[in-house]
Amino acid sequence: MPLTLADFKASRFGEPHLALLTAHPSISARLLQILNDPINEDRMVRAEARDLPALAWVVGVIEADSVLIAALKSPTSGKEFRLAVAVAVKLKMLSLGWSTNGRKGQVGDSRYFTTAERFKP
Repeated sequence: MPLTLADFKASRFGEPHLALLTAHPSISARLLQILNDPINEDRMVRAEARDLPALAWVVGVIEADSVLIAALKSPTSGKEFRLAVAVAVKLKMLSLGWSTNGRKGQVGDSRYFTTAERFKP
C-alpha cells in the first residue's frame, strides 16, 4: 500500500512532521514517490535482510534527487526534513509488515544521515 500524507497524520510519529510536509507539497510528493517505488521498497527490505538500516539502501536515491537535496541542505528546516525522511522510512517499513526492533544502525555513505531505525520482519 502506498505511503501518503494521511499516514503521517494518522501516526503519532508522523503527525509532528505533517505541517512541514504539507507546506512543501512538491518535496513531500517527491519523497513519497521515491519511497513508494517498488524498486526502493525492495532496496529497503534487502538492506534489513543484510543487517543494515532500511534507509541505508535508499539514502543515495534521496540525496541525489534534485528536489529533495535543497530540503536536506536547508539551514532553517533541513534538520526537521531529515527527521521527516526517517519517519517516512519508518512508516513505509511498518506498512510493508516490518516492525521496529529498538535499535539503530549506521547508514554509511550519507552526507545527511548517520544512523537510522532498524526493523525486523
